[in-house]
Order: sequence, then structure tokens, then C-alpha cells
Amino acid sequence: MSEYLQKYRFLQSVLPDPGQQQLVLLTGARQTGKTTLVKTPKLYWLDIGLLRRLSGVRQTVTGELFETMIVAELVKWIKTVRKDVNLYFYRTRSGFELDLLVETRNGLIGVEIKSRKTISAMDTRPMQKLARKLEKKWLGGLVVYRGDEIKRLAEFDIWAVPSYRLFC
Repeated sequence: MSEYLQKYRFLQSVLPDPGQQQLVLLTGARQTGKTTLVKTPKLYWLDIGLLRRLSGVRQTVTGELFETMIVAELVKWIKTVRKDVNLYFYRTRSGFELDLLVETRNGLIGVEIKSRKTISAMDTRPMQKLARKLEKKWLGGLVVYRGDEIKRLAEFDIWAVPSYRLFC
């Protein structure tokens, strides 16, 4: 059993019943060709206030905390509207990474999360690379960021979306 899975199970065992729904464990995406994927799961807290309290993190929002907030809201939204989707992350041993891969019945949507207020087409490189590889399975991509503008960033239907507009 991996170290992360052990930590996840330990946290689930010590949290009170309502708290057991405060954690989500995302696994790596399934194999897509010959690429060697990292299998280590990622652990996210669904309650950011509880995470900040337990961790002692009080400063402004860090990149990791911003990513956790977006993943948490997406997970809660999916559960609330009962969408038939699966969430994964995508990371290769060579360091290529995409924060989220949303698997639907029709294909895959990539999500990159940036805590910056400005972004550029360069932020879409991992998504473009994966879109080329997935071909017809690729439905599009989002770069969620702290800015104000919804705009198309790159080919393969990749768009920038401000975090505050994500669930409107």
C-alpha cells in the first residue's frame, strides 16, 4: 500500500463521520499509449477552512491551496448535480503534468489550475500535447486562473476561465 493511501485511510479513520467526507483521493489517469505515468494519488481537502485550521496555514492563498480550492469546488459540484464523470490527474515520470483530467462518456476535458492573475498560451502546452495524443477523445480544456477575462488561449478548444466564473 502506498504511503499516500495509508495517510488517506488514517485521516479517514480519525475524522468524525461528517469529517470523513472532507477528503478526496484522486488517482492518476489511465495509460494512454507508451507513456509511463506516475501512479501516486493526490489527496485534496474539500473543506478549505478545516485544511487551513489543521495545517496552520494562515497567509494568502498559495498555488497549492488555490488548486485545492478549485478541485474541492469541482468535486462538490459534480456530487451535487450528480454528473457521471471521473476526475484524474495526469503526470508522467518525465515531469509532464496536467492538474485534472475530467473523463465523461463522450471524451476527456483537461483542466490546468493557475493561481496567477495573468496567463498566456504557454500555460496550455501540457494540454496541447495531451490533446494531440488523445485526438478524438479530447473534448477541450480550461485554464482556471485568478484573472477576469474569459478567452480562447490555444487550438484544441482551450479556454481561460476566471475561477470566480467557473460555477456560475
